[in-house]
Amino acid sequence: MGPTADPGLVPAGTALPEGQPQPPSERVSPLVFLAIEQALEFASEGADVVPFLLGYIDEEQKGMWRMPGADEAQMRQQIAQLTPRPHLAVSVFDARLEVNGQPHDAFVLEAFDDEEDRSATVIQLYSPAAPAAEGTDPGQAEAIGAPQLYANGENILRS
Repeated sequence: MGPTADPGLVPAGTALPEGQPQPPSERVSPLVFLAIEQALEFASEGADVVPFLLGYIDEEQKGMWRMPGADEAQMRQQIAQLTPRPHLAVSVFDARLEVNGQPHDAFVLEAFDDEEDRSATVIQLYSPAAPAAEGTDPGQAEAIGAPQLYANGENILRS
């Protein structure tokens, strides 16, 4: 029996009403989930998650670049300078966001698809790895809920 779709979720690539942020395309959505998995792995290692970029040029050319201290503008500049330019890319930043008056650890991901007009920014809340007690393995960072669509921005892959 195959997986069933959650009737409460909007499928990737579905156009939302005018004025609402548009979700990541179906093409880039798997890369978004891969980026979340990678960020959770980095967070499980116990250190802050260094900003990183995943890029997909084709089946043979994929890459990950870690960019300590990079901000959104520097990440966009890096994407624009990649040669050959990827068809799909996702940048990831670690953040602390206030949700319902409480601070939460979160990953802020910006997804780029060269076939889309705009980029899509999603937020994934997570719980950090519990510190390891003496003689035990450290805990694992875990996602809290599903990624939430936040905004759309300039698609640097189309400029």
